Amino acid sequence: MHVGVLHLEGSRPHGCVGRDDERLRGHCLADAGFAKHDCAGLIGSSCSGQDTFAVPDIKGSLSVKWSSGPVAVRTAVRYTGSMGVFPGTDTIITGAGARTYVDLGGSVNLGESTQVSLGIDNLLDEQPPLLGAALGGDANTDTSLYDLIGRRYFLSLRVRF
Repeated sequence: MHVGVLHLEGSRPHGCVGRDDERLRGHCLADAGFAKHDCAGLIGSSCSGQDTFAVPDIKGSLSVKWSSGPVAVRTAVRYTGSMGVFPGTDTIITGAGARTYVDLGGSVNLGESTQVSLGIDNLLDEQPPLLGAALGGDANTDTSLYDLIGRRYFLSLRVRF
């Protein structure tokens, strides 16, 4: 019986220059000759902003699916840890709090070739933190980490032939 999948990710900066082992430890070298920054769990400076995505200390997801006969129900919880501001960054933002998103869905098989699915993503309508353009880029938040749309509903019909 398949109960669920637990998936946890550690910090892994994007767009860093340096050896692979430095990237995996959450360190960034901005360019040759510059000091190494530990950006894990921080926003600001060269750790986030336009074309640079922030990396929380912890990011995880848990998904559980139950099925019986033609009916299946699933839930998923996505978590992004809080982040502080890189020391010396000039901003009024004090950091970004943790965010948890809950998704629910289900499906029913109608015969051998038809399936109806419906669900709600971001059930609790959790909003992303406002980071401003300097820390979050053009969207005023980090689009790689946070749900920008809010609660949304879906319904789908799949027919195989």
